[in-house]
Amino acid sequence: DMKGQYKKIYGKDLDERIKGDVSGDFETFLVEVVNRPKFNESVEAVDELSVEQDVSDMKIFIADKSIKKIVYLVTGRSLAHLNRLQEKYYQTERKELYSELEKIT
Repeated sequence: DMKGQYKKIYGKDLDERIKGDVSGDFETFLVEVVNRPKFNESVEAVDELSVEQDVSDMKIFIADKSIKKIVYLVTGRSLAHLNRLQEKYYQTERKELYSELEKIT
């Protein structure tokens, strides 16, 4: 695990190091990433219903500027799922997901 390896190599807690080096939304994002399961990089099928729900949720989270909810959603999905989410978001909203996220961060 990344946190264990970091502590073994540097003798310090990764969460505390992040909190000492960055702040705000970026701190929230990094801490969430190191505390969530690794992205599943396997080539499994993407659940389209789950993608559709995530598109709906993402629209709400963006409108509400709910950074923590966005981070939680993104860090808990596989890369294949995120790619499909981006495609589906564009199909339904005619906007690039990452551009929309940049506007609120």
